[in-house]
Amino acid sequence: MNKIILVLFFVTLSYGQYPAVYSSLGDKIYSNAPKIKELKNYKEYVRYISRIQNYIDEVEKTKEQGFKIEQGDSSVDPKEYLQKLRELSDVNNFFVQDTYANYKASMKDGDHLLFSNLINSGLIDIHKHKAEILEHYTIHKNEIELKGVLQELLEERKAFEALQEQKRKKQYQTNKEPEAHKIQRLRQKDKEKEQMLQQELEKELQEKKRKILEEQMRELSR
Repeated sequence: MNKIILVLFFVTLSYGQYPAVYSSLGDKIYSNAPKIKELKNYKEYVRYISRIQNYIDEVEKTKEQGFKIEQGDSSVDPKEYLQKLRELSDVNNFFVQDTYANYKASMKDGDHLLFSNLINSGLIDIHKHKAEILEHYTIHKNEIELKGVLQELLEERKAFEALQEQKRKKQYQTNKEPEAHKIQRLRQKDKEKEQMLQQELEKELQEKKRKILEEQMRELSR
């Protein structure tokens, strides 16, 4: 119940954050804008500082236009808004692709700081490249700071491995249990055989005693 309330809270909080008009195109642009803006802090993107800032300014202006259209402001042409979104989408895609190219280069060149910055930028598909990221970290874990995405991925892997270990133990116990029953059954069978043999020996002993006693009685009666 609490999880449902929490999800509804975040949905309510994010509702209206971006214009609803052409949201299938606009949401990606607006959500990536702060991440692209952050690239200005990395030395590898110094040459793009002006372009990034101009892009961010255009995104903000376009977002305002989107809200005006949503509010019914006829001074903004929806067609022009859509065309602007398409232009911004091209720039967005450029930075996403450039970030991915630098991410690959950072692993090849051993630039661990850039690698860490880019996987934490929000512009890399972490789920898609999870195995590759973890493999690179495992090889260079003494040189890469464990934080953000890496820490989350390692905790996720640790939880998965713990779950797999529980499953293995459970399976082992499941396989072991029939064997234990078999051993117990064989021991019980051996015990029963021993008891039957003991009973037979006891019976033979009693029969011998009876015959001896009868023989003695016959001797005495003569």
